[in-house]
Amino acid sequence: MKIFVCLKQVPDTETKLKLKPDASGIDEAGIKWVINPYDEYAIEEAIKIKEASGGTANVTVISVGPKSRVVDSLRTALAMGADEAIVVDAPDTTDGFSAAKAIAETIRKEGEFALVLTGKLAIDDNSASVSQFIAEFLKIPHTTVVSKLQYTDGVCVAEREVEGGTREIVQIKGPCVIAANKGLNTPRY
Repeated sequence: MKIFVCLKQVPDTETKLKLKPDASGIDEAGIKWVINPYDEYAIEEAIKIKEASGGTANVTVISVGPKSRVVDSLRTALAMGADEAIVVDAPDTTDGFSAAKAIAETIRKEGEFALVLTGKLAIDDNSASVSQFIAEFLKIPHTTVVSKLQYTDGVCVAEREVEGGTREIVQIKGPCVIAANKGLNTPRY
């Protein structure tokens, strides 16, 4: 069973950001880059599913961005327990739509898979669209804001938060895309 986890590098929340002189983006000098916190929940969940499978699952992390920068976050994911890592080298200005398309193409080329896990959103731009784009490009079901997940025999039972603090239970047959929320687990370091 193959599980893919998508991760994005974001500036550390302690970093003081400065704009470029032309206001076209952030000045990256001196920025410490880390794994998007919601993606850490996705990595941990994939590792938990792998451990529950008796080690028969394979966890592959994928990241789109400048190869020279993204490698550190992929190494962190490997140290957490992922088995393989894939870099899709792209400029740091790549938008969510293009990143999702590149991720979907990479997953498709890798062959059969059971599950794709992502974070619910990226904390740098508050974008919460990549998981849905990936699902659309792969033509598979998805659900987001998942705070509890049970994976058994190719079926995901996900508890997700909806407006007003209400919770919803969703059952999805894999392959599918699941977007992790805070509280799904406690990531190992």
